[in-house]
Amino acid sequence: MTLNHHSRGDIVRLLDMPNDVFTVWLRQGLIVPIETSPGRGKVLRFNRYQLRIAACLVNARDVGLNGEALRAISDTLQSAVKVFDRANVDPSLLGLVMEEKARPGFLDRRLGKAWELIENATGKKKFDAVEHFQEWIKKIEAEDPLQHGAIRAAVKLFTAEEEEMLWLCVQLFSSEGYLMVYWDRKQGSWKARREPELSGALPAGACVLIDFASLAGLPV
Repeated sequence: MTLNHHSRGDIVRLLDMPNDVFTVWLRQGLIVPIETSPGRGKVLRFNRYQLRIAACLVNARDVGLNGEALRAISDTLQSAVKVFDRANVDPSLLGLVMEEKARPGFLDRRLGKAWELIENATGKKKFDAVEHFQEWIKKIEAEDPLQHGAIRAAVKLFTAEEEEMLWLCVQLFSSEGYLMVYWDRKQGSWKARREPELSGALPAGACVLIDFASLAGLPV
């Protein structure tokens, strides 16, 4: 296992899932490899997107959803990932992309505010400011200025219609929110969509929520 790539064995072990089930999902295209070595004995590799999609499928299978429902989950998540994959930014920065898109100038204000509070403070106030913004400072120090340009470029890449899929990716990688899987009576098929809050009426009697919080322990 590398930072971004996983082998078949890595995924089976991390998700504690049957190897034969993974084989079926791979053949059906529910999980998509990213690299194939040429020649005999080809080695399949999978990125962190596929690991998290596989984890959602495992959760759905565990609660008894059938193959058609698993297909709806995979199709929805794979489509969302394809939308996000057009941007040359790390998944951990996707939230910043969405914030900058919703509130232009957010990134500059965010960086400026943190440094202003720290630089203007003295004594115990400076210590308190550093303590308060410790996680924020770590992110700022870890961020490559080139990523800031990539974030701004990514903002321009996505249409308003694609924002729902981007927010789905945000939740998938932040391990927050839910994926709602339900039976659409009108179309006679399973559907999946992002459902950030448990509020209002469910869209159908046959409805299952896949909790993204269960993905919190996975590599990012």
